[in-house]
Order: sequence, then C-alpha cells, then structure tokens
Amino acid sequence: MKRIRWKNTLPVGVALASLALVGGCASSGSRMPDRASRAPLAGQFAWHDLVSTDVAASRVFYQQLLDWTFVGSGVDGYEWIEYQGQIIGGLVDATRLERTPRQSIWLNGVVVDDLEAAMGRILEAGGQILKEAQRVPKRGGFAVVADREGALFQLVAENPLAASPSEPSTGQWLWTELLSAAAPVAANFYEAVLGVEPASVSDAYVLLMAGDSPQSGIVTSPFEETASVWVPFVRVADPAVTAERAVELGGRVVLAPAKDVRGGSLAIILDPGGAPLALQRWTAPSEMAEVSP
Repeated sequence: MKRIRWKNTLPVGVALASLALVGGCASSGSRMPDRASRAPLAGQFAWHDLVSTDVAASRVFYQQLLDWTFVGSGVDGYEWIEYQGQIIGGLVDATRLERTPRQSIWLNGVVVDDLEAAMGRILEAGGQILKEAQRVPKRGGFAVVADREGALFQLVAENPLAASPSEPSTGQWLWTELLSAAAPVAANFYEAVLGVEPASVSDAYVLLMAGDSPQSGIVTSPFEETASVWVPFVRVADPAVTAERAVELGGRVVLAPAKDVRGGSLAIILDPGGAPLALQRWTAPSEMAEVSP
C-alpha cells in the first residue's frame, strides 16, 4: 500500500483530562465480525467519545454527515451522541478541560471485566495510565490509557450504554482499527492486556479475536509521520459519496476509496477538528443471504 503523508501528533495531555467532565462535573477486505449479540464481549470496542475542540462545529458536521443527534447528559460539557434514538457515544467539550488539545480525537473504549486488573496489565506491558479508574452514573467505570506506542484508548466496564449491534445499520459503529508502526508487535501488547487472541492476516494486518470472532484490527500504518491511533469505523452506503460530503462540511479526506485498498470499500477522513474517522461499506450476512440464489 502506498504510504501517505498525514502528520498527526495527538497530545497525550488530551487523555489526562479528556473525560474529567464526565467524572468530575474494519477488517481485511470487506469482511467484518459476525456478532450474535448486542451485549459486548470483553476485548471488544463498544464505546466512543469525541473530545472536540469545537463542539458546535462537531454537532453540525456529524448531524449532516451521519444523521447523528446530540442531547444533554446532565453533566456540563458532556453530551450523548444518539442515532435513531439510541445512545452510541459521547461528546466532550475540550475547551472546558484544564488543557485544550490542538485537535479533536476519538477516544474509543474497549470492554474489560475488571478495570483495576486491566490497568495493572497495561503497566506491566509497558503502557501508561493517563486517567485513573472512575465510576460514573449511566457510564459505568472507565479509565484512559495508552499503549506502548502512545495510542490512546479507554478501558470500560459495566457500562449499560455500551452495545454492539449484531448487524450495524448505516450510521452505526461497525469496527475499530489501530494504525500502528508495526502491527504484529502492537498485537502482542493487546494480547497481554486484554486477553484477545491475535490472528495474522498478513505481515501488515492482525485481527484481535475474542469469543471466536474478530473484534478489532491492527494495521501497519500507511501514513507517514503519524502517531499510532485507534480509528473508529462507521458503516456507510457509499464511502466515496460520504467522503465528498465530509469535505463539503469542512472535513478532509486522507484516504480516498481505491480498488487496491479493500476493494474500494473504505475511506478515511478527518473531521473539522482533525479527528480521524473511517467510512466503510459493508454487507451484513443477512443481506448476503437475501441475494443468494
């Protein structure tokens, strides 16, 4: 795959305070996991918070791009993200943090059975704890951490809002993938801390398995000068059309759909605040059955 220049240096300071407001105030090809239940498994990404440097701009962008809506959570500076009446994530007002980041970021949350035990494994494996475990009404427990390469993510436990549709519709979360300097090396870290089982697809791509199905992926990044980052995927009908719309709304395309990259089913964009988001076309197993002879 051609290496693309996209300079992205997400400040670690974002994670240190990113969720203080809450507590204190796609796979290889087009194949995606076939999940039998909405209850998320340990090792599965099932929560997503956007830490935004401009929440007004973020609302407009995602409302018009993906038909998401934003409602108050009861906590100043934090809103729920809703799609078709279901809460699917949160929006953090970064300007209310002690230190405002230079750009927006999606903080993706992976389910664990025991927060404290998972945090201990993070440290043992060479990662960092950036925000200690907190438990918040309606959100359950969470902690903000970083892997050995500095990629930020959340550990989440007992979050009643975390969900994983067995067949996500367009506009819903589909997948989560780590852009890493070296996929196999990064996979060893996540095996140690999350108990997932790495399954190599190629030298540059590794699936993380849990419950006998893939839950997320790690790819050796095609982008130059880019910090390791977890990127959330949203299911869309047409990634090219959606990416063009993102540009009209103030976003930027860093990877346009191309036949040699997952059959043209994938685009990666930056929202107006600089947060990366993947747009993936995907056919659900039930939809494939409908068109089979």
